Amino acid sequence: MNRRELLIWLAAAACGTPQKPRRRPREDAGTGAPEVAIVDDWLAGTRKGSQLQPSPLIVRGEQVARAKEDELEFVDVTTLTRVGYVGEQYLSVCLLGDGRLLGFIKKGAGVCEIDVIAGTTLGKPIEGRECVMMDGAHLMPASGSELYIARNNTLVRYQIAGDHLRELGRVALDEHAQDTFNGDDRMIAAGDGRVLAPIRRAIQVYEVGKPTLTFAGATAPIGLLAFASGGRVWCSLRNPDGDLQDVVVVQLLDGLPVDASLALAPWRVIHMASGPTGALGLLLFDEKNEKTPWTMAFLDETGKERWRTPLDNAVMHSIGVALNLSFVAVTAKRVVLAPPRQPLLAWDAANGTPIK
Repeated sequence: MNRRELLIWLAAAACGTPQKPRRRPREDAGTGAPEVAIVDDWLAGTRKGSQLQPSPLIVRGEQVARAKEDELEFVDVTTLTRVGYVGEQYLSVCLLGDGRLLGFIKKGAGVCEIDVIAGTTLGKPIEGRECVMMDGAHLMPASGSELYIARNNTLVRYQIAGDHLRELGRVALDEHAQDTFNGDDRMIAAGDGRVLAPIRRAIQVYEVGKPTLTFAGATAPIGLLAFASGGRVWCSLRNPDGDLQDVVVVQLLDGLPVDASLALAPWRVIHMASGPTGALGLLLFDEKNEKTPWTMAFLDETGKERWRTPLDNAVMHSIGVALNLSFVAVTAKRVVLAPPRQPLLAWDAANGTPIK
């Protein structure tokens, strides 16, 4: 076991038993012929430590809602002050265009709810439909009072009608758009009716009632997506070893034209997220950097790097390799990091100064 594999193994051990990667059938099964290596772009580097599942962080102005193992907490990231909580374990959360926060919860066999939270106050819940199928539900905003629920290979659009959901339509997802077996679910939505998903070297755009669009042409397999300014999209790209070491801003057009790019090697992207202006925050890791292996970085909406700030030694020592399981969020004033089972950390978006 090399150093990289040891670090990732330790990080996975800190949060439970790692899931086994899905195996594709051998092309030579039953023939006795030599095994042929199969390369799956969408599975490349799944044990590299990057966060490929939906983020537990929701940005509302300078407040971040964080879904934890036993509650949904609200933190004012200007001062890193906890300002409220809801004592439920949500499997998925999303923010609608009208400001309401939704949290999906399974309360028992066949009993599901979608909680509606205005501000930090829990309101009347919405009846959950098809609870068994919704075990792996991913909630995403569709419009002001509408949401998407992605489960397995189906994307369903609902309208909130009082205390229940009214289905508006559904669309089939690509086989690898939502990989619930591996927890690899990289779909994003901004509340304009579209859902974006990376598929190998392409981005697919789903919207109920409209044809699914595919924009191909990325120079390497795409890892993570985030919304950029002017209708563009941030993409992290894999190198031949599977590491996410390049970040590009692409136009959502045929060929995915690149407006800006940044090579990060030897650093690799653990997680990234964009803010209201399209600026991007990143957690970067370099296992060969003995002194400061983790650092935060911030790119403005044009794709220009503005700052990098290494994580404080005390933070690195107290959290250790579990930092590889952290998530990033960006507000207008702060870049936020959520390490597992630890309080939120934040940096001034203007200059990278840590918030104390």
